[in-house]
Amino acid sequence: MPLSAFTELIGPRFIFFGGKGGVGKSTWACATAIWLTECAQAATFLLSLDPAHSLGDLLATPVGPAAREVLPRLTAQELDAPAAFRAFMEAHGPSLRELVNRGTYLDDQDIDRFLRLSLPGLDELMGLFRLGELASDSRYRHIVVDLPPSGNALRLPALTVTLRRAADLMEALEEKHRFTVEALTHRYSPDAVDELIEQMQRLAERAQDAVFGAGQATTLVVSRLDAMVLSETDRYVAELRRQGVPLGGVVMNGLLPGQSLDGCPALQGRAASAANLPLCFAPWYTTPPAGTQRLLHLVSHANTPPLRSQALLAGNEGTLAPLLASPRRLTIFGGKGGVGKTTCAAAVALALSDRYPLRSVVLASIDPAHSLADALGAPVEGELCPVVGQPNLQAVEIQAQAGWEEFQDQWREQLQAVGHHLLAAAPVDPVYDRRVLEQLGSLDPPGMYEVRSLSAVLDLLDEDGERLLIVDGAPTGQLIRLFEAPEQVLGWTREVMRLLLKYQLAAAARELSEALLELARRSRRLAGLLRDVATVEVAVVALPLPAVLAETARLLDDLERLRLPVRWLVLNGLRPWRAVSAAQEPARQAATPRAVNRLLAAHPNLRLVALARRAPPPGGVASLKALAA
Repeated sequence: MPLSAFTELIGPRFIFFGGKGGVGKSTWACATAIWLTECAQAATFLLSLDPAHSLGDLLATPVGPAAREVLPRLTAQELDAPAAFRAFMEAHGPSLRELVNRGTYLDDQDIDRFLRLSLPGLDELMGLFRLGELASDSRYRHIVVDLPPSGNALRLPALTVTLRRAADLMEALEEKHRFTVEALTHRYSPDAVDELIEQMQRLAERAQDAVFGAGQATTLVVSRLDAMVLSETDRYVAELRRQGVPLGGVVMNGLLPGQSLDGCPALQGRAASAANLPLCFAPWYTTPPAGTQRLLHLVSHANTPPLRSQALLAGNEGTLAPLLASPRRLTIFGGKGGVGKTTCAAAVALALSDRYPLRSVVLASIDPAHSLADALGAPVEGELCPVVGQPNLQAVEIQAQAGWEEFQDQWREQLQAVGHHLLAAAPVDPVYDRRVLEQLGSLDPPGMYEVRSLSAVLDLLDEDGERLLIVDGAPTGQLIRLFEAPEQVLGWTREVMRLLLKYQLAAAARELSEALLELARRSRRLAGLLRDVATVEVAVVALPLPAVLAETARLLDDLERLRLPVRWLVLNGLRPWRAVSAAQEPARQAATPRAVNRLLAAHPNLRLVALARRAPPPGGVASLKALAA
């Protein structure tokens, strides 16, 4: 595909870059934004919605939560969702408080406590708010968006429905107030609350246009010629099509010399949905592109032959054997998307099942974009299934969505029970109260989806007190949100129970009360489990690349803040000049890149395991076992 065809792909105003973590979404978002400002002379806004931001690392200039001009005609922002939510509450908190006061039976203290709770899907929700705001900003011809990894990015289109429901709930709450005022005074004058509702409705509509608008938006999916990546790309593209998201094409990134799509089975049948899209090819770089000139080079050379690669490391390639010596009952692999978490988790699980033949070993994925089946080369489903040739090893891709939908149904049913109890004593026509309860039942409690995943992990441990559980975690930002979820849910359940008791509603919602108590107990156990050094550890996987190591440093800081035990740093994909042997690790040799040395110095308890780049990447039981031999 010639370069002119690529420029046609980036014609719409909103340009989203999505795909599996680690394939180069952020790099291509930055490169496209720079190309638009430098070559197309278009005022452009570059927005990162990935909780693990890396725009500043790629642009070689600070980019933070406040929008700022980083180049002539280019404004960039790394959205800080919690800070954006706090700013929203500071600006609109009084109006929201008044709205809830008008439309419910809660008193001021109850309203304040609930407004301080985190909202569900905060990252995606505030991202939608920002997209809605940018849709109204005529200063920018293009808005380029760096999305989270595919599993979590898929929640963004779905959340447009939640945003519209929230706007409908606000309208229902205010409609009751308008009815009462008009009945008493025969007139009604809109106030700040009405203005907020109108703003929310407008934001919801414009955010939906930004994501789904025909001719207004396009999503470019970044991928690589790697079997696991291509399989996830296909699933991602198929789901985006199902949701009605406009797709512009696939950027096949990082081609090594001699690689081509000719005869590639992953794009014939299994990845047919991706194959039907326009394809753009980009070469592999010995040093990943960063800075204005190198990012421009990436765009302008997207269809030239790949650059010459360095020779792959031969001989001693390093293994994951050190992780087998004294395993914890629960080992969670984390890190930036695309660094090899799934591969490492699968390799360690296989090796542990061989080393401990009398113990049950389970390999589980809590990444919303599962790829265990791709790594093992065998089907893996939502229930425990045996791994062929490993009598004591089972695998499962945890489907939190199924249990989550069951809880949502129960939540709505029990809200109706509470509603009937309240409405029975209502002094006026309760039609507006019924509508409020219906809209409230369509919203999601905070952190519940993540707790469902962790609860499944806890159940697997409870089933067998000797079981070893290896977990393929979500990419960085989503993993941290997962670890924070138990405390969030615990706070939410306490508030709901307090209200049920205060307003004497516990008997009317007995099943809900019992479910909330069980949820609180489960959340408290999960919070304690994640900090149990004797039972749990997190193994962080990284690549020796500047952007990846910068994100890894932030992940390690967050894990330390959350008091999660971390023992291992797996440095994957080393080349000869960066190789470090296991024997060198205790001495912290300067053979590692400077950024790795800084990580080791900042976290003195961290133990380093070095793995060489392997071609082709490990896949299937035999090559995975060799990785941990």
